[in-house]
This record gives sequence, C-alpha cells and structure tokens, in this order.
Amino acid sequence: MFAKTLCLYNFTNNPLIDLNTLKSTFSSIKVVNQLKPIGYVRNHDSNLSIIDIVAFMVLQNDNFEKLEKDAQQILKCDIETGYTIV
Repeated sequence: MFAKTLCLYNFTNNPLIDLNTLKSTFSSIKVVNQLKPIGYVRNHDSNLSIIDIVAFMVLQNDNFEKLEKDAQQILKCDIETGYTIV
C-alpha cells in the first residue's frame, strides 16, 4: 500500500468546488479535508501562506503508478486548469 498527502491552494482562483466530488474521478483519493467553503476565491496571488491552503487530500493505492498519476492530475488541476474540467 502506498500513500501520499497533497496540500492544495486552488492556484487558478476559480471558484472552489466540493473537492469530495473528485473521489468519483480519482480512485486513489481516500480523505478530503476541505478547509475553505465551496465557491471560495482567494483575493490575492502573492505571498501565499498556510492560511491560503484550501484543502488537504490523502491518496492511497496498492498501485504506485496509479497513485502518482492521480496525484499529478489533481495537482495539475490545482495549479493550471482548475477543477471545472474534472
């Protein structure tokens, strides 16, 4: 069993979705601890800190490659495209 924790910031500043809905797309997601409400948009882009974290996500999978693939796709959504494409 392999596991990884992601710290998400919603860098795209699109309105934040309910990140629990990603469980149906990414089978490695086991726990979502969403710290910011649905619809949240950060009002600044500079000097991000711990208070700007929108969620922690725990991924777990028996298949290391699948775990890494899911992690990379989730981080890509967080950094580049937003979660609206999922």
